[in-house]
Amino acid sequence: MSEVQNSPLADTYTAPVSLILDAKGAYLYVANQGSSNVAVYSISSSTGLPTVLTSSTTTGAFFTEGNPSFLAADPSGEYLFVGNQGASAGIQAFSVSSGNLTSIYTYGVGNTPSSIAVLK
Repeated sequence: MSEVQNSPLADTYTAPVSLILDAKGAYLYVANQGSSNVAVYSISSSTGLPTVLTSSTTTGAFFTEGNPSFLAADPSGEYLFVGNQGASAGIQAFSVSSGNLTSIYTYGVGNTPSSIAVLK
């Protein structure tokens, strides 16, 4: 993938296939299937434009299992779920803190997941 000129997303990752905003509209998460990661952007409250999240643990992306294909968030904004369609197909659960993702559990599903629903 080549970067789109003048895009606010300076995403150099491969095959972005899914994106989701957190419940407060403060962070944008992008599943990059070809790069096996989730890129995170903070959303400016003044301009509404995304900028790459830079923290003590990452610059822009958090590693996932192979081929992350879809994202779901719980309504509280405390958790993000990533569906992976690679060889070890599963659903990864991440805790969320200030946009940062911490892997907490991987649910093996035994087949290729295609979606997930999060209930209150």
